[in-house]
Amino acid sequence: NQVGGDGGPALRRARAQLAQRDTTGALISLRRGLREDILDPELHGQFSDVLLSKVELVVDGQVEAFATRVLAPESPLAWRRWGIVLASENRHAESLAALDHYFALEPQAAERDADAIRIRAHELRILPGGDIAQRLMKEELTR
Repeated sequence: NQVGGDGGPALRRARAQLAQRDTTGALISLRRGLREDILDPELHGQFSDVLLSKVELVVDGQVEAFATRVLAPESPLAWRRWGIVLASENRHAESLAALDHYFALEPQAAERDADAIRIRAHELRILPGGDIAQRLMKEELTR
């Protein structure tokens, strides 16, 4: 694996393949691109998105999402992706923090990104003090 190579052609090829619904080809292109430039956050981000779309590859996609966030801490999309990954793992407080960081980096997303807004609202509801958490506690006490 190289550092500082050019993964751009692989990324463009993968995006064209995804437009044609060729996820296998895109995965191959992205893996090759990462061999060219292991530190390219765009490659890791796209790789994460494709992996997360495949049930059998979700764990690998989560690792790539983390790599993207580490490599591009200023990227709003990296924080969005990471917040969604954390939500899927029931890491509610961490998910909320990541999504809040996403909204801080991309303020207009707090009004326009319906999926992130919905996930954040759910995370708030499930944390202690939220209505979902309260309902679950009451159900547990009445069993």
